[in-house]
Amino acid sequence: MIETKQEALKTAYRECLERCPGPLKCQRNGLIFAVDCFFLCPDFKIHEQMYRIQKQIDQYVPESLQHATLENYVPQNESQKRLVAISKRYLEKEAWSQGKGIIVSGQPGTGKTHTMVAIYKQLIEKGVSVAFARPRPVGDYKDIEHYYKHLEKQDVLIYDDMGTELRKDFIMDMLYVLFDKRLSSNKSVMITTNMTHNTFAQRVGKRIHSRFMEKNFFLEIEGEDYRQQKRALF
Repeated sequence: MIETKQEALKTAYRECLERCPGPLKCQRNGLIFAVDCFFLCPDFKIHEQMYRIQKQIDQYVPESLQHATLENYVPQNESQKRLVAISKRYLEKEAWSQGKGIIVSGQPGTGKTHTMVAIYKQLIEKGVSVAFARPRPVGDYKDIEHYYKHLEKQDVLIYDDMGTELRKDFIMDMLYVLFDKRLSSNKSVMITTNMTHNTFAQRVGKRIHSRFMEKNFFLEIEGEDYRQQKRALF
């Protein structure tokens, strides 16, 4: 009886594929009916997963970097090659599960955000709880406070372009609390910044900096602004 039912399910799936209009036009929301039950089409399930991934990427990632991957990042020097190597190792070793992260420092246009977006996309595909955030230096105090408190929850926080918001002491206090809670909870923090290592250490304070160094790679990336290189071609 079990084998008969399994065959019926396979037949229903095969027949549905033959007349499938595609996931965007499916009038049954991906459901396939067979015998006295129904099940979700595996192809529709994959489509839904990819749609959610793309929606999250579209919402948080800069439009110019939505197609960024570690494979299409072209390193120009040894420091950039090291960044790619460490990023790949971070993903392979699932270092976020140990609360480890990467802090990338360097001038604009050297690929810091590109690599972080690539990591972000892969973490989403793996089903990891991850937030991609940027500084929020303007707005109502309560809104800004809520924004930074929300970033305490995810297993991985990628905080891009840290620096400009630090001119406001109350935001620095919020970041201090955020980083302290995440480090205490063994949750991964990834940061990109234009600040040098010494400046970063001064801004976050000795205690937080020391704890960051215990859990994070700190990479200072060299190189010219790739945007300027592109401009020079015209």
